[in-house]
Amino acid sequence: MKRQTWPTIRERKGGKSRVWIVDTRIRRDGGRTIESGGRVAFKTKGEAETFAQQARVKRDNDGKAGLAIPEKLRVEALECDVILQPLGVSLREAVDYFVKHARPAGGVKKLTTIKDEFLRAKEEANRRAEYLRVQRAVLGKFCATFGERAANSVQPDEISEWMQTQNWSRRTRRNYHQDLSNFFGFALAKKYCAENPLHALDKPIAENPKPEIFTVDQAKVLLAAAQAKGGRMVPFVALGLFAGLRTEEILRLDWRSIDLKEGQIEVASDVSKTREIRYVTIPKNLGAWLKPYRKESGPVCPKSFRWHRSVLKRDAGIDKWPDNALRHSFGSYHYAQNDNVELTKAQMGHGEGTSQTFFTHYRALVKKGHAKAYWALVPGMI
Repeated sequence: MKRQTWPTIRERKGGKSRVWIVDTRIRRDGGRTIESGGRVAFKTKGEAETFAQQARVKRDNDGKAGLAIPEKLRVEALECDVILQPLGVSLREAVDYFVKHARPAGGVKKLTTIKDEFLRAKEEANRRAEYLRVQRAVLGKFCATFGERAANSVQPDEISEWMQTQNWSRRTRRNYHQDLSNFFGFALAKKYCAENPLHALDKPIAENPKPEIFTVDQAKVLLAAAQAKGGRMVPFVALGLFAGLRTEEILRLDWRSIDLKEGQIEVASDVSKTREIRYVTIPKNLGAWLKPYRKESGPVCPKSFRWHRSVLKRDAGIDKWPDNALRHSFGSYHYAQNDNVELTKAQMGHGEGTSQTFFTHYRALVKKGHAKAYWALVPGMI
């Protein structure tokens, strides 16, 4: 029987219908298929023969083109193919991968250059000064080690090893993971790298610590210490304890936003951390604390605020000021008094659907009696 030329054509019958199958697969090495061209069905034999002839012409043309390849390049291609076969990867796939990763579309850029570009972009996006400060610190530390490296050259295991050498808590490690992931996400969007290496690393899991708050006695001491130094820090302490404003919000707050007559504080969008305006009710005891220091306008906090706060901590005998302790105290005592999580969230500027966040970060267990004593703190009794 005469052997059919490539590609083979076979008739296949099925009931009253029949088709002609053109098989363009190439078989070598004892019948093993090493190049897949596939099989195509046609309704008539003539259509099948035409397609087969076109395939032969294409193969001949490709063969002539192949003969024009220098011997050294042909040998190298065959050697690479042998290496790639066990991996199930074609030479084309390997080349495409190399070009994508070694020659990124956005160009090869050092991380220190991308860091400056990233920070400029965040400044132009009107991000808060505190956010920019944190990003400069995080990326500055990272670039002290990797700054001269190109973004596309840094591997996940290198970042993991670097993070392991730092004497950080799990929460700090988690924060760095998030910040660096955002940074490499920026580099990826700019096509300075093909992948975000942080996506290959598990984000550290940090236990949420029990929120630390000031006891009623500690709040008394703190307010007394603030009064003893001319009262410059009284508004800051009182607004934190009895209005639940964030430190950064109090630092940006102007006296014009505090209406003691209406009993309301306007936290404008340029003051609010979330950039959304909100109104905070002024409880009676907070009004009493603010009234002696009320001004028509001007910053609520004194100049050299951080120095004044360090003096306040010393005078109040506070060795360690718990993170967000004033705000946490407000959330805990306000909830204990009102037993209304939505009301407390509204005062603190939390959006809908964040009840779990509130319970996790802001509410410590407070007894009703302690809450009553807390909201009874007024200047005359201290």
